[in-house]
Amino acid sequence: MGLYADIAVCAIILIAIIVGLVKGFSKQFSSGLCSLIAFLGSIVLTFVLLPYIKKMALFSSFAGTAGGWFKGDAFTVTINSLEELNAVLQESILRILSKLSERIFNTMQELSLNTLGAYMGHVVAGLIVGIVLWIILFVILIYILRGIKALLGKMSKLPVLKTFDRIFGLIWSIAVTYLFVIGIALTAIEIIIIKLIPAGQEPLIQIIEESHIFSFLHSTNIIGENIAKLFNIDLLSLTGV
Repeated sequence: MGLYADIAVCAIILIAIIVGLVKGFSKQFSSGLCSLIAFLGSIVLTFVLLPYIKKMALFSSFAGTAGGWFKGDAFTVTINSLEELNAVLQESILRILSKLSERIFNTMQELSLNTLGAYMGHVVAGLIVGIVLWIILFVILIYILRGIKALLGKMSKLPVLKTFDRIFGLIWSIAVTYLFVIGIALTAIEIIIIKLIPAGQEPLIQIIEESHIFSFLHSTNIIGENIAKLFNIDLLSLTGV
């Protein structure tokens, strides 16, 4: 299975190389592609940057303020154990969260929170900051990419720069392929298998261990590692690294 995985990866890379050399950089940089890259790139950057922002004092202050938005006994009662959390959840409209009680309590312990209101404030603050951060990053990326597209469109018309256009087209094609195939698609597949298809973990580990190219790409998938951490998953543990 590992050999087939390596062959598939090589085929994808070969296609990316051919597309990059034939189309060049400027032709690949269509307005639609700029928007798509900005959209997905801003999502990835949001996932990468948000954990660091959450460590800032300003975020903690905002989370504390957001925690004050939640009133009522269920949100303000002090919780010191998993049993107390389960009791509070069962006796309130939050009972739908009972199956997540252990994860909620572990997060509360990690963040030194002792009320559901404080926990919900942290969650809501994270959502608000994440959405705002994504919008800002999307706007920045879309303008940068459109500016680059306009510049390259003019430069590619010069005969002396056509060779460089094809070289950069090759590099760009491989980079975009890596982002979508490894950073996003492969990461999503691995997360789904680990979370929803436990029986598929052993074959996945076998494929990684028996492959060479695929194993290297999996082990160096920094984007995927950061995305997986949001789901409490350590992708490197699949290879024993």
